Amino acid sequence: DLAVALGFRLRGTGLAMMGQVQPALESLSEVENYYDPIRHNKFASRFGQDVGIAGKCYKIGVLTLAGRLDTAAALAEEVVQDLEVVKHHHSEGYALGHLACFLCAAKMSPLGEEIAQRCIDISELEEMPLWAALAHASQAVSQIDRQEAKEALPKLGSALELLDSLKFSVFRTVLLAVYSRALALNGDFENATATLNEARSLMEENDVRFSEVDMLCTEGQIHLLQNNR
Repeated sequence: DLAVALGFRLRGTGLAMMGQVQPALESLSEVENYYDPIRHNKFASRFGQDVGIAGKCYKIGVLTLAGRLDTAAALAEEVVQDLEVVKHHHSEGYALGHLACFLCAAKMSPLGEEIAQRCIDISELEEMPLWAALAHASQAVSQIDRQEAKEALPKLGSALELLDSLKFSVFRTVLLAVYSRALALNGDFENATATLNEARSLMEENDVRFSEVDMLCTEGQIHLLQNNR
């Protein structure tokens, strides 16, 4: 059963990366039909994180892409409760980092920022720099939404440096688009365009299609900001 649950999780994640929202949602929904938290949570260390929690996290990400924000918020609260039962630090960092990213990107504050801060606290305590960086970047996304782009730039820059050193291209693609938007809001249109082009190249290279809409929105925002100067 665990192998089947893992298969559906991986398949759903792959479909989400290619922007196939409904098939991804269907596959990720199957994970909980095969995952048994009592029998399977002991395998969390083998896979790096709890399989059931990972499936729910990506399902939340797909739900936000589908605009089903209330369902995503309810499932996020469920994941936070699950973490209290699993008690596995890497699962906690993985889950909170992903949730912070998905929820802040969907403008679901204060829940997203609250989860991001919790992720930072546990990640710094347990020395999990990847998830701490992702949470800091998620907070920066919320800062941009509050028109605090100048304050967001240092957090995004640090997060991008770490993701680059770890070759973590999926989240780097997304954060480059966010960084581009922050640069444009600060009037640095040349670097904003160059950064967005880098993000687009990474997207094509890794076929990370779920971020394509965000890049098109960012490109439009750059043009609007330039024209309004």
